[in-house]
Amino acid sequence: MQQVRTPPKQAVMKNFLGNWHDSMLAWLILALSIAISIIAWKISSDAITKNANLRFNAQAADIQKAILIRMDHQQVALRGGVGLLNASEHVSRQEWQNYYQSLNVDENLPGLQGFGFANFLTFDELSGYVARTRLEGFDNFEVRPAGQRRHYAAITYLEPFDRRNRRAFGYDMWSEITRRTAMQRAIDTGAAALSGMVTLVQEDGTDVQRGFLVYVPYYETNAPISTVEERRKAIKGFVYSPFRINDLMRGILGNSHRAINFKIYDGDKVEASRLLYDSTDPTSQASEDPSLTAVHRVEIQGHPWLISFSATPDFISLSEFTQPYAVGLGALIIDLLLFLTIWTISRQRRLLNELVASRTDELQMAKVRAEKSADQEILMRKRAQQVSQSLQDSNLELTRFASIVAHDLRAPLKRIECFVDVLHEDFNEQLSSEGLDVAERIKKNSSRMRSMLDSLHEYTQVGNSRIKKVRINLREIVAETVMTFRDIGYTEEMKCLVPKDLEILGDRNLIQNVLQNLIGNSIKFRGEKPLVITISGHRTDEGTLELSIEDNGIGIEPQFAGKVFEMFTRLQSEELFEGSGIGLAVCRKIVRDHDGEISVCTDKRDGTLILMKFPELEKERPRSAA
Repeated sequence: MQQVRTPPKQAVMKNFLGNWHDSMLAWLILALSIAISIIAWKISSDAITKNANLRFNAQAADIQKAILIRMDHQQVALRGGVGLLNASEHVSRQEWQNYYQSLNVDENLPGLQGFGFANFLTFDELSGYVARTRLEGFDNFEVRPAGQRRHYAAITYLEPFDRRNRRAFGYDMWSEITRRTAMQRAIDTGAAALSGMVTLVQEDGTDVQRGFLVYVPYYETNAPISTVEERRKAIKGFVYSPFRINDLMRGILGNSHRAINFKIYDGDKVEASRLLYDSTDPTSQASEDPSLTAVHRVEIQGHPWLISFSATPDFISLSEFTQPYAVGLGALIIDLLLFLTIWTISRQRRLLNELVASRTDELQMAKVRAEKSADQEILMRKRAQQVSQSLQDSNLELTRFASIVAHDLRAPLKRIECFVDVLHEDFNEQLSSEGLDVAERIKKNSSRMRSMLDSLHEYTQVGNSRIKKVRINLREIVAETVMTFRDIGYTEEMKCLVPKDLEILGDRNLIQNVLQNLIGNSIKFRGEKPLVITISGHRTDEGTLELSIEDNGIGIEPQFAGKVFEMFTRLQSEELFEGSGIGLAVCRKIVRDHDGEISVCTDKRDGTLILMKFPELEKERPRSAA
């Protein structure tokens, strides 16, 4: 009965810790990747919100600016009417109509209800004013409302003199407190004055709208008006315009800014009773977006308005709304693929370790049995050969599996890059700059992973095919490699100090691959000084040929000299130097397949020195003469 050897506790614990470390590394990378994906989603979401706020505030400012500009234009037109009165001893009704028509209201002042003039009268002047107006053909003209008052501001001219405005003809605006307050402010300041909210006398019960008026004072020509008292004595009337608020807003804004609703409140308080205008479509069922609101206070011609802005749900488009989710989903797909790759590699490593441990135990047991008898020794050798062959087959199968994994995982990574390209092509205008940056980072990381898989595939292929060894002159192959770099545009100084008589037996393409990798690394990891690469060769005392590649680049710390030839080992950040961490591992595999050794010289303090040793090719003896 064969005795089964129990593995030492240290080996069991080491194997357990190694497996635990690989599993935890995969899960840790997955957790970190998901965290980064969440951050990317949050950045994209915040960018959309920030962009929406900027766009909302800009459109709200545009609305407010359009209203202010329109009212400024109105004030200019009214002052033009004052200028007309000052320039004439008497302005007839026809002249007033001609001036109004010259304003081209429909194009320059859309939404204007009327352009008028009101005489400022005392009670003593009232009867003469009425009589003069009747002589103009208005036989039934009266100033209304009737009654004796100290002052009157009767509407004399009002264009266009249509059905609505005829209703206002002869109306005493001084009799109503809101209008009178604005006119008193206009008299005292000499500036245009906007009234509070009123219902215009032009309203006939059809499409009734809230309204307001703007007054510009007209003083007696050449009268002193430097003080308030002088202005009150010199006042002769008002050039004014009444406005129906809905008509005015349509004239100012048309159908623009439909994604923003706004309300205008008369005065300094947001109260329903003070609501002057509401742009909300009464037939719409959509609710407003509470995250995008603003209240602006504006003062127009001495009177305050509060404008309350709010965005509709359509303000943020569907493409903007879905962009953060697209970014998060794309990043999550990459996270899962990365986790699957690392998990698969760690699992295969664990299986390989278990297989090697199992084969090692079998070899040791075979050795013990072989020592007991010569027959057992024969059996042991035969068993050892079988185990060695099995191990080679297992290694070959593992190499094939790694090659298949590297090949098959490139397809989904390519689809991720295509997905990002679709985002660029179809949603480029909708994506914000932050969204485009996140998409570019997704594509960059996907390309980097695909490069790593390409390098892994290259590593598994080295040595798979039978090495075709021929006689190689080291000086010639070094010169060819240097010339290859010259042909593709590299101008760095490269010195070849290899004697002509150094020859080895090896595969020419593989040895050239090693030289290209090492010289390429010297160029990649260069320092601030001009780069100098020196390739030297000589015979050693041990009877081998040593080939060295030395540079004055950033160098390798001594504690990392034994690690740089391991798979996926990187000493520099990927943001500073691109690479997969597999190149030096490929070099070591090729050198070992040629019965050689490769190492980093730890005594060099400035730059990097790579040493390679190969068996020297025996020289052919000259044939003796017959």
